[in-house]
Amino acid sequence: MKKKCPYILMKVNIYGCGLSGLTVAHELVEKGFQVEIFEKAPIGGGMARSFRYSNGVPTEHSWRGYAPFYKNVFDIMKRIPVKETCPRDDFGTYYSIEEVKKHTTKDSLWTYYKGEVYDVTEFIGSHPGGSLILNSGGKNLEQVWGDLGYSWHMENPYVMKTLKKYKIGKLKEGFQSKTAYDNLNTDSLKLFILDNSVSEKKASIKIHDIPYLSYIFSKVLFSNKRRRDYYKISFDKLVKNKISKSSYRHLVDFVSGAGFGIDKKSLSYAHQVLFTLKFFKYNQKDWVKVLNKPTSEGWIEPWISFLKNKGVKFNFNVSLERIKHDGKKVEYCVVNGTRVVAEEHVFALDPYSLNQILKRSNFPALQLKIEKLSIINNQISFRLGLRKKVKIPTKNAGLIFVESPYNITTYLQEDHWCSGTNLGMNGKIKSLMSGTLITPYYPGVIYKKSGTSLTKQQLLEEIIEQIFMSKDFLNVVENKITKEDIIFKEIFSDWEEKNGRLVSKNVKWVNNTLNQEYRPLGNTKYSNMFLTGGHNLTTVDVWTMESTVESGKITSNMILEKYNKKKAYLYSHSEKNEIIKTIQKMDDFLYSLGLPNIVNVLFIIVIIYFLLRRV
Repeated sequence: MKKKCPYILMKVNIYGCGLSGLTVAHELVEKGFQVEIFEKAPIGGGMARSFRYSNGVPTEHSWRGYAPFYKNVFDIMKRIPVKETCPRDDFGTYYSIEEVKKHTTKDSLWTYYKGEVYDVTEFIGSHPGGSLILNSGGKNLEQVWGDLGYSWHMENPYVMKTLKKYKIGKLKEGFQSKTAYDNLNTDSLKLFILDNSVSEKKASIKIHDIPYLSYIFSKVLFSNKRRRDYYKISFDKLVKNKISKSSYRHLVDFVSGAGFGIDKKSLSYAHQVLFTLKFFKYNQKDWVKVLNKPTSEGWIEPWISFLKNKGVKFNFNVSLERIKHDGKKVEYCVVNGTRVVAEEHVFALDPYSLNQILKRSNFPALQLKIEKLSIINNQISFRLGLRKKVKIPTKNAGLIFVESPYNITTYLQEDHWCSGTNLGMNGKIKSLMSGTLITPYYPGVIYKKSGTSLTKQQLLEEIIEQIFMSKDFLNVVENKITKEDIIFKEIFSDWEEKNGRLVSKNVKWVNNTLNQEYRPLGNTKYSNMFLTGGHNLTTVDVWTMESTVESGKITSNMILEKYNKKKAYLYSHSEKNEIIKTIQKMDDFLYSLGLPNIVNVLFIIVIIYFLLRRV
């Protein structure tokens, strides 16, 4: 009797074709699984998708920044081949693998890692493992570390920083196969705070606020289990009357709004601190980057094409209606009235859609948890096309209108995209402003109503008025532009009018003070049912494209482990500094006893010490 292959014939159905669903498909199909995706939309990409209107104008849910800590996103992007990228002058020196293999001695030791070549000869004497480093000569470091049991090196910031010092070029083999990662601009986004009352130079953290901010930031940094309490505290309320207007606008309206992309009313204390601390590890040069073309054209479409070639089957314009289970496992799912079966089922759906399906499918406990997770965030995306080129003196600028009631964030897409990119309307559009309303629930300046209380036409009037009332904006722009120069305007098509109000067809989910504790893990009590998405619990802990891809990798590894297959590469954002981890453990002990944060305890001890000395 022939032995059944343990994984080749295993089929995985994925419901949802967003970033997490595509990640799961990518990781599993490369390990030999049969993968089929079902998506209700006509295209893939989920909330990150882009498309063009019939007049050629590109649009998407929001302009997307790729932060330096997007380790899992970059890993995926580097594995997606693309046919072409913008011409770039930073490709540097290239070496073939055969040439690298010639340098294997202590006098000349070369190695390579993820397509980049390193001459580590000068590091031999400083290497903590001594002569062990000679094993890397002429080889792929990733393979060497794996064989020696040192794969953790790939997640160690110190190792990566040290390795970077010895980079001498890239592999020719990597150059010949360009990837979606090469569609990221080499220059970081330069963000301008536009505020008539607080000038750009002053809209920053004030020195006299640093002691208090250091105190509240350190409380989160040095906590672990106690963070569950900090997730429920509003950062806005915590700092509102305790720091200067300049520091407040920088942290709350600028960092939280433009950076985190969440309204200040529901932003939690812990999330604000964790997000900000992630950027402290990087300098301005390594800050947020953007794609050099619309998201689907630069990333999603090449990804889907690549997965199709790998054997992934895609079904668009189909809806998951119901999940049939026996209390222990999923038996089948109903998609457009048809039963679909598989050994494993992965639900890569937004929590709002998943909640409705669970209601219809008799999952009371899981449904209740997802329902509590589903807090609506009404960010609204828009585009303005101008017949004139809007000239900004600083290259790669992003504009943050912190004084606008809707906290508008926008950037000029043509400044970041490949030269000659079609902006639409047969070349009539010379500048395309893509933006997001972070706080559309505040009253506007014309109609004195929230953004969702208006029609699309009224909302566009509000947006244009809030942009042009900014003196800072008009001062930054080098050439004169007027409202009459706007020849195209749109609210992203995810928004539709119902009874004179705007309602989103695809609601955006973000972390806030109400939903953190309900974030699910990738597995469930049903043996073949898995969840994935940016709303899942991840180590990055902040809703971003990184958390969405990380979740896809976590879920993939649960399935791979089930079939005793080698796990996919997964970057963990968990704290790696041993000193900080030790302090966190100490605070965990204090928390278990109901005592204050370790920062407070140390502060009290210092005060008592000085008081006793005076006595």
